Amino acid sequence: MESGSNRKYVYIVVCASALFTCGVSQISIISGNTTENRTTFAGLAYVTQFDNTNYTVAKFLGIAYARPPLGEKRFSKPEPVDHGNMTYDATQFKSICYQRAAPNDGCQKGNTMAEDCLYLNIYVPLPSINPLTVSSTESSVSNASLPTMLLPEVQDKFPVFVFIHGGAYVDGNGNCYSGSVLAAFGEIIVVTINYRLNVFGFISTDDDIIPANLGLWDQHEAIKWVSENVHIFGGDPTRITVGGHSSGAYSAVFQGLFPGNDNLFHRVISQSGTPASPKGIFLKSYTTARNLATSLGCNITGAANTSSEIKSCLMKQDATRLAEAVVPPIVPFSLGIAPTIDGNFVAVDPFTILERPSERDPALKIPDGFRGKDLLIGFTAEDGEVILRLRAREKVLETNNMSFISELLRSPLSREAWMQLIFEILAESSDDRVDDVLIGAVLDKYMDWSAPDDLVVLSNRVVRMLTDVVFAIPAVNTALSHVLSSHNITLSMPGDGNSTGINSIATNSTAANTTAANSDATSGTGGTTFLYRFTLPITNEQYTRKYISWLSGTEHSDEIPFVFGQIVSNGSVRIAKTVMKYWSNFVKTG
Repeated sequence: MESGSNRKYVYIVVCASALFTCGVSQISIISGNTTENRTTFAGLAYVTQFDNTNYTVAKFLGIAYARPPLGEKRFSKPEPVDHGNMTYDATQFKSICYQRAAPNDGCQKGNTMAEDCLYLNIYVPLPSINPLTVSSTESSVSNASLPTMLLPEVQDKFPVFVFIHGGAYVDGNGNCYSGSVLAAFGEIIVVTINYRLNVFGFISTDDDIIPANLGLWDQHEAIKWVSENVHIFGGDPTRITVGGHSSGAYSAVFQGLFPGNDNLFHRVISQSGTPASPKGIFLKSYTTARNLATSLGCNITGAANTSSEIKSCLMKQDATRLAEAVVPPIVPFSLGIAPTIDGNFVAVDPFTILERPSERDPALKIPDGFRGKDLLIGFTAEDGEVILRLRAREKVLETNNMSFISELLRSPLSREAWMQLIFEILAESSDDRVDDVLIGAVLDKYMDWSAPDDLVVLSNRVVRMLTDVVFAIPAVNTALSHVLSSHNITLSMPGDGNSTGINSIATNSTAANTTAANSDATSGTGGTTFLYRFTLPITNEQYTRKYISWLSGTEHSDEIPFVFGQIVSNGSVRIAKTVMKYWSNFVKTG
């Protein structure tokens, strides 16, 4: 949300044409596209405020980056869209992708769900327009000058940050993240995207009947659209960063590993998520698709062409029913639905490439395209608490009792519950047997033996274990894999300024530096690596007090308000400035 309640708007029109004449209250930006394929994007300029400073920003909302996946296209890869010779109204958000309705989810409020949901939003800083020009009177607006920074012939264009939202691949939307403050403060263009979720984006029959990873293909199509068109908005297509949070961070790394993106973007930001996490890939996609179809009443015969039967049944289902369908995980300690190995977008399990880089098979090399990109990756100190929330949500869906979630989270964990978690982490199926000695060794590693019966202390140790297993160790392994495959090694924070709240966790890089020194450093093909740990106190206090009152530390997603400048307390503004400076500096220069 942008601050300030008395904003006046002035239309900003971005023209993908050789010539377009705009009205006196509009500013035209002319691109070099041909008149045969002319599109004019009409957005809004407005004033946003951060730290008592007014900034002018343009936003272009609800731009379709692909054709709507409707009808027979429900389970098809996204197709490029040609807006043609038209004026595109980019002044309002468009629909978000179907997901399970959650009345208390602030990100869903005010949004309409639809299968026609492949849209993106663009936030453009306008530093050359005085905020008073926009916010005072309509008469002065008509005298606003064209921002020279945005003229197509100007070479010094804004770097671009494409942000992929999280939500465990089943919920969330790009509309929820206002890029206004980050764009204005960092002087970068911020793009947020919607992509297909849950059954619509990540179900598969393990063949071409229902292709795998449609949500990843949607993201790729959005990145491709940005690469081809962001110059129209004053963006620099040679300086595009793709980043995300949680499952969006997994997605950003997937996009970085995909060779089809090699020339489309140049840097990756991974906030609390990487496919180097154990069980981060989906290995039972056909079984899940069949189970889903059966749960919806489909009669799957088991004949040779069951994939077609599954698709035929799912195509007949109402979109709302599919969105509300519960897809329980088959493998313990995994998501019910997620990206899967398809031999194409996800050629191999990235866990085998990124995990334990010093021990992996030499044949499993880091793709050149990923190796050549700069990487900023990290996690929050208590990221692992989100695993408890996800498990509680699974129980809620099983019982269809929403009040159950507060009961599950409010009470500290028992030692038995902790041991069950360890079993699920180590087991490949619910029928597996895991040696009690191994479970005990993990317990002993994290147990605070000075207070073995204090359930609050115990529960926070569980969170520490989950943070290590799912977020910290995978982030370090991903960073180390990137470092060892690259030649420019920097294990620190980008930019300068006060680093309060963000700590480097890779202070001893002797081995990495030795490896780099012995490699061919003249090739210049390696990207730079940054690793962070976010350790500020909990920012989402209202949620924590209500649900996880025993938790102490920094929750999953606590860095998001700082990244996007959505901070109001005076004590946090200084840190938000530091974080936004780090992120925007990385987007600009790596």
